[in-house]
Amino acid sequence: MSNIIVLTEHRDGAFEEVSFELLSEARRMARTKDGNVMAVVLGNGISNMVDELAGYGADRIFVADDARLAHYDPQIWQATLSALCQQEAPSLILLPATTTGEDLAARLAVTKNWPLYSRSTKIKFHRDQIQVVRPVYAGKLQETITSISGLTCLVTMIPGVIGVKPAESNTNATLVPIDVVLPIEKRIEVTGFVPADPHNLKLTEVDVIVAAGRGLGQAENVSLVKELAGLLGGAVGATRVVVDLGWLDRKTQIGQTGTTVKPRLYVACGISGATQHTIGMKDSSVIVAINTDPAAAIFNLADLSLNCDAVQLLPVLIDQCRMRGKTTDDRS
Repeated sequence: MSNIIVLTEHRDGAFEEVSFELLSEARRMARTKDGNVMAVVLGNGISNMVDELAGYGADRIFVADDARLAHYDPQIWQATLSALCQQEAPSLILLPATTTGEDLAARLAVTKNWPLYSRSTKIKFHRDQIQVVRPVYAGKLQETITSISGLTCLVTMIPGVIGVKPAESNTNATLVPIDVVLPIEKRIEVTGFVPADPHNLKLTEVDVIVAAGRGLGQAENVSLVKELAGLLGGAVGATRVVVDLGWLDRKTQIGQTGTTVKPRLYVACGISGATQHTIGMKDSSVIVAINTDPAAAIFNLADLSLNCDAVQLLPVLIDQCRMRGKTTDDRS
């Protein structure tokens, strides 16, 4: 039997989408090996929200609800999850490839001497081994790795890549309270948190993304993308080429080697539509594409195709947004 532990993430009283993605994938894998899926929820004041996880395939839900878990404390979270793994002896531990997930996975890998496969995009059982696929060399290649039989594996999965499978009610899911485990020696003290800049949110957290492609021509024109994104209350995205050219920071990269996003509105400015990019934004609710090439592949995905120069159109859109904003202010 191959049991799988899934570390969930939540914020402001709701689970992050990646938690459901990992549970869906764990359920799929567990069925091939007659295994169980064990969801782990760590936090404070969370007991009333955990039942939702049963609908995504969790057989058992381990909950540590404690004030000391209100915020991510590396040592306490590591000690608590490590004790649970020691008790349940899973063959696989799935964590999200987020700041918390990556940090916690690395700590467990070092202390438990377990193999860690980070930022994976695909995973499956291969006989009695774990097989993962992940991008390497800035996404130019895909690496397939097969684990050594008998070892517990840690795998972090990139959010947004797997997708959530339709929920299946699991009335037999068991809720198991667990205790917080404190480290033998406390070496880290969490003194506080700095709130995120609302204008610098993660790409996965915004409803609107305005993305820059090489078709903008030069770095100076990226300012138009930034301005429109700001007026729309959104974030700035980019293709890998734009990032490699140094026009935008690596954290803005969308696609196979960047972030996978699903905003309500995606505005592609001067983006041709290479598969490496579109795989990370194709599930956006509404896609607006601006490109001078009438045969650009991005138009095949677009809900609204604008066959023109983005550098000329963006100032018009910016002026329209400003006018609408001014009109709204005058009315209020």
